[in-house]
Amino acid sequence: MKGLLLTAIIAITTTTATAQPRCLLETVAIYNLSEKYRETVQETITRPHSEYPDIDIVIEMWANEETGTWTLTGRSVDGFMCIFGAGADYEGQSIRDLLKFDVEV
Repeated sequence: MKGLLLTAIIAITTTTATAQPRCLLETVAIYNLSEKYRETVQETITRPHSEYPDIDIVIEMWANEETGTWTLTGRSVDGFMCIFGAGADYEGQSIRDLLKFDVEV
């Protein structure tokens, strides 16, 4: 399943902040984002997997409005969360701002 999520993320995203997604256990990733970087979820969308439409990918924009850090993540039912974009100077960017496709929310 981790491969399915990684394939979906690569297929639907475009960022220059990170060259290759990094996937971690979801619990570890959430702990690091919320405790280490003090980021919170700013936006969440669900999108069907491009190759397996019965599997949904949850895409989240995490950010710390005080420090300006942000992280774009994707996760599926497999228990992994992939971080496929991160940066500084968060100014309310949405997931739409960072993805190739138009997201219907």
